[in-house]
Amino acid sequence: MIELARLVIDADIDKRVATELKFRGRDAVATSELELHHEKDEPLLRALADHFGPNGWVLVSGDDAMPDDHGDVLAELGVTLATVDPRRPEVTEEAAWRRDVIHRWAHAIQIQEPGTIRRYSAVRHGLWRPRRSGRRR
Repeated sequence: MIELARLVIDADIDKRVATELKFRGRDAVATSELELHHEKDEPLLRALADHFGPNGWVLVSGDDAMPDDHGDVLAELGVTLATVDPRRPEVTEEAAWRRDVIHRWAHAIQIQEPGTIRRYSAVRHGLWRPRRSGRRR
């Protein structure tokens, strides 16, 4: 049987997404519920690892640059990270884009392999890779 991870919704995503996911039967918590929503990335990652341990949770973030900026800490702690691809249709508001992508892929995020970093968009998801220069972030 596949064990479903807890979805930890980062502060850069509307905290109501966690409530919506819970309503849909998903195990989700917003960083605000943990009183960690004011923490910067590295202290947040360390606090989450201390709180939850090394496995059983996925940080869901709109910060697609986090792996570039904090890759060493992510690797050290073995954090499982799901980022929302920032490339969205210009007519779509950012908060709505993030909400839609997360709801579309919540089932896949919950079974993401521990310690991996994946990027999710409206139509696909895959291992996170740095963007080539000149592309929109």
